[in-house]
Amino acid sequence: MRISKKNNDSFIPYYFVMFFVVLAFIDFFFVFIAFDSFKGVTVKNSYEKGLEYNKTIIASEKQELLNWESEITIKDGVMIFYLKDKYNKSVINGKVNAYLKLVSQAGHDFKLYLDYDSSIKAYKNIIIFPVKGQWDIRVLFQLNEINFQKTKRVLVK
Repeated sequence: MRISKKNNDSFIPYYFVMFFVVLAFIDFFFVFIAFDSFKGVTVKNSYEKGLEYNKTIIASEKQELLNWESEITIKDGVMIFYLKDKYNKSVINGKVNAYLKLVSQAGHDFKLYLDYDSSIKAYKNIIIFPVKGQWDIRVLFQLNEINFQKTKRVLVK
C-alpha cells in the first residue's frame, strides 16, 4: 500500500510571487508616507547659503592664521575693544563696528561705530542699551583686505 503524499513543492512559485507583491505594497506605503509628510523646502536658497558658509569657514581660518588677540569689555557705559597683533602691538587705522543683538526679543538690535583711542590703545565708544537683558555683541574690524571679528554675550542688568 502506497501512502499518497501531497506535493507541497508546487506552491513554491506562489510563495515567490506573494513575497514580491507584499514587498511592492510596503514600497507603495513608504512612498505614500513620504509624499504625505513632506512639507516643502525648509530653507530657501540653501545652496547659496551653503556657499556663504564656506566663505565664513575660510574667513575663520584666515583670522586664526593672523594670531591676533582681542577682548571686548564694557565699563561704566563705555564699550572697549582691545586688538593686538602677533607681536603684541595694538592694531590701529581700522574700521571697527559693533553689532548688538538682544537675544530674547527682536527689534532692539543696533550698530555702534568704535573710534581708536591712543591713550588706552583700544577702540571705544559710549554705549547705551535700550533694554535690559542678554545681548550678543559682534565686533567687526576691517583694515584693507583683513577682516577680524570677535563675539561676546553679556547680561545687562
